[in-house]
Amino acid sequence: MDPSEPTNNSSESSPVWRQVRRAGAILGGTVLVGAGAIMLLIPGPGIPAILGGLVLLSSEVVWARMLLRKVRERVGNKVPLPGVAKLEEEE
Repeated sequence: MDPSEPTNNSSESSPVWRQVRRAGAILGGTVLVGAGAIMLLIPGPGIPAILGGLVLLSSEVVWARMLLRKVRERVGNKVPLPGVAKLEEEE
């Protein structure tokens, strides 16, 4: 097989891979948000976990992206939120 030939197993062209990635991001984000909410009640890094979950969710769902923007407006540039700057550049 010639390496210059395009292959059919590219992750960008597979609709199955996109669905797996989407499900993983939604599941992982939901778990992080849930764990963060629990960590608000018990000792642990609750707020960073919630923000991390929202960053994961924002790659796939609009409401999480909008919520992250509101957090960014409220916090300002004092705290870097990794997923927010990238999402704002895409639009």
